[in-house]
Amino acid sequence: MLSVISKIDRKIILEKYKKTCLIEANGGQMIKNGNRRRTSGGIFFNLIKEDKSIPNSAKKDLFSCPQNEEMKKKKKREKMKRKKEKLRKMIAQDDNKVDILKTLNEELETLSSNCTIENEELSD
Repeated sequence: MLSVISKIDRKIILEKYKKTCLIEANGGQMIKNGNRRRTSGGIFFNLIKEDKSIPNSAKKDLFSCPQNEEMKKKKKREKMKRKKEKLRKMIAQDDNKVDILKTLNEELETLSSNCTIENEELSD
C-alpha cells in the first residue's frame, strides 16, 4: 500500500477508499467472468486502474512486478528452446528423407542401367 500512496495523490487514494467501502456496502463487485465477487483490495485497485486522472506511468509502476517481467523472459526463452528443438527434429527427419531419396535414386539408376543392358541383349 505504501507504493500506492507514494505514486498517487493522497486525495485520490482517500476518494478510492471511500468508493471501495461504498461498493462493498452495496453488495460488492463481481470479477469480469462473473464467477465471484472482488475482494475489497481488488475493488480498490480496479478503481485505481480505471481512473483516467492517474497518469499511466504511475499505474505502470504500481502494477508492474519485477518477478512478472522475469517470468515473461523465462517463458520466452523456454518457448524459443522448444521451437529450436522442433526445428532440429524437422531437420533430422529431412536429413533422413534425403538419405532415403539418395538410396532410392541409386537403386533406380541401377535398375535403369540393368534394363538398358537387358534391352540391348534382347535386340541383338
